[in-house]
Amino acid sequence: MHRNTLLGALLALLLVAAPSFADEVILKDGSRIVGTVKTLGDGSLIIEGGSAGTIQIPFANVRSLATVGDRNVVLTDGTSMMARFATSSSGEAQIVSANGTEAVNLARVTAIDPPEVKAVTHSGNVGMSAKVTDGNTHTKRVSSSAEYVRRAEDNRTTVNADWNYAENSGVLSERNTALRGKYDHFFNERLFGYGNFSLRGDKFADLDLRTTVGVGAGYQFIENETYKFYEEVGVSYFDEDFARSPDNDFAASRFSGKLDWVITPDKVNFFHFHEVFWGLEDADDILVDTSTGVRLTIIDNFFASMQINYKWDNTPAAGTTRGDTEYLLGLGYSYEF
Repeated sequence: MHRNTLLGALLALLLVAAPSFADEVILKDGSRIVGTVKTLGDGSLIIEGGSAGTIQIPFANVRSLATVGDRNVVLTDGTSMMARFATSSSGEAQIVSANGTEAVNLARVTAIDPPEVKAVTHSGNVGMSAKVTDGNTHTKRVSSSAEYVRRAEDNRTTVNADWNYAENSGVLSERNTALRGKYDHFFNERLFGYGNFSLRGDKFADLDLRTTVGVGAGYQFIENETYKFYEEVGVSYFDEDFARSPDNDFAASRFSGKLDWVITPDKVNFFHFHEVFWGLEDADDILVDTSTGVRLTIIDNFFASMQINYKWDNTPAAGTTRGDTEYLLGLGYSYEF
């Protein structure tokens, strides 16, 4: 009898105490969320556990929160401390640290357990598509591309390469190669200056080699795990060597931008790049280069891709067309370390 009573009392005590082993978030509308606070960054609080699974809520909607253990808390003034959160009897947020307990305005909290920021990161991808037919038609086509990005706190280096080759019944029908490089130096978190170059050859555009070098400035609108987007403007010098047409050289203004959007983490990525050159000496000298597509993760770092490339040369070599559209389906591998 006494044993059953004691067990019942212990069980009741455990049930009452159980919530204390979980974090609790109180929203401004009065609702409560119980789980594990994983991290706070970019204005979003991520909570794991409970029937809702992992959820993400705007931190601006949080009135108070209580965490079980110490967390790495970063404030707007750059202060970082190990502390836990608590809720006062009046429902307001408090920080409990080695210095004691104090009320805190959550607007001063910018991060909780932020991910480790590497001094330098390396990322990129390699992709390839191929097509072979044998029967009524005899065709071969191979396309490959690669990108490498080195990112440090105040600089970024980007290198891109593309190669396309095709035959139809043993006759060459496509062959072009491109290489681009760019160095960005950041003056602050958003504003940067750049220097870039590009090399391109295209047999069926009569282009032995087009060389460009340029400088300019850009603005990084956003750069986090979900979005990376910048636009830039500058000037470039062109030198074009043609196989049959007269060679050409000129100066041009340059407008370019790039967007990477992680639509679904580890599953769906959208990407877009555009680059426009407009001649400063002859307004008819206009070149446009765009790439837009989606990468779908297959397993780990391997992906399938769908991509559309469009190029426009307003003053093409004699016997060639202005516009050139390319549709690609391929496989690839991405990396980051």
